Amino acid sequence: MITWAYLAGFIDGDGWITVSKNKNCKTKRYLVGLTQSSRERDKIELINKFLNDNEIKTGFIDRISTTNILQKNGSYCCPMVNIHIKEQRSVVVLLEFLYPFLLIKKDKAKEAIDYTKDRLLKRGDPKNKILQIKRKYWKESQIKELIYLVGLGFSNQVISEKLNRSINSIGHKLYRLNIKRRFFNGK
Repeated sequence: MITWAYLAGFIDGDGWITVSKNKNCKTKRYLVGLTQSSRERDKIELINKFLNDNEIKTGFIDRISTTNILQKNGSYCCPMVNIHIKEQRSVVVLLEFLYPFLLIKKDKAKEAIDYTKDRLLKRGDPKNKILQIKRKYWKESQIKELIYLVGLGFSNQVISEKLNRSINSIGHKLYRLNIKRRFFNGK
């Protein structure tokens, strides 16, 4: 299960928050990404889906990395998978979700959030004035279906797939509805 805390740990370990400067321009932009061996592609695809489900625009790249370490196949090349976030609104939204959980890259995230928010607001672009994630509002029928599925004992992951919502959205809605799961210890 992918959570913001899990993703923050991933960014702290195998990710980056970096500045990109255009040669002809005095402004800079922040980029966020993570890299992993292509052997873990299925997990990276889950992370990519999680980000896209939360309206964070990502790029997904397969690449070859050269290394000084001899690989099992006898080569010094290692296939890698990258997820990168370039779109500035997505950078801000992502880092605001991750910020409470970051340890190593917390200062860099704060710097990126402050600079990018300020830059987006100064541009006056109507699309970027609201830096909040666009929320999918719950319809009454979805809330009824959520309550029904919880009553049947489905997990949050299964419910999220059935309702086309993120797992976090399901958990948060259950919390706001004050619905507590009952776990039985077999007695």
